[in-house]
Amino acid sequence: QSQQHQQQQQQLPLMYLRALAAEQPRTQRADLWRDWPSLLAADFVLPPPLEEHVRPLYHSSVLRVSPARLTLWTHVDMCDNVLFHVRGVKHIILFPPQCVTSLDAGGTTCSRVKHVNHGIGANVGAAVLAQAWPHRIEVTLHAGDALVIPACWWHSVHTAEAAISVNVFF
Repeated sequence: QSQQHQQQQQQLPLMYLRALAAEQPRTQRADLWRDWPSLLAADFVLPPPLEEHVRPLYHSSVLRVSPARLTLWTHVDMCDNVLFHVRGVKHIILFPPQCVTSLDAGGTTCSRVKHVNHGIGANVGAAVLAQAWPHRIEVTLHAGDALVIPACWWHSVHTAEAAISVNVFF
């Protein structure tokens, strides 16, 4: 690709899909098996040991389609979840719950340190983040990988290549 084409691509707005419930999205949780029965439900099956653990505690399942270069803000989920990675490459930086004060959350589920530097290393995004940085866990997911993200673990997600993934919350 020419340098001009690459610059044009980098200036395009990033589109991100986080699927909602097919019906009544304001009151129902997303559920991959209910909302996408003919397209995805038959193809996406939890491994049996995980199925036994997750089903009794099941909360929701979210289909995500992300373009390359998209970075989600640093946030925390209140449920345990498994991120199943179907396609592309994602880089995740996780921080344990005890890092909450270093992440400047201000009592919310989103950190005021909006973006952690996924370039790895020198610039960690903000001076306040420097205390949390040594406690981070970094994971790169490729197609077919899965990552358990425990409740209350702060994380930031960067999509290195266009990606498709499913979160199953429980």
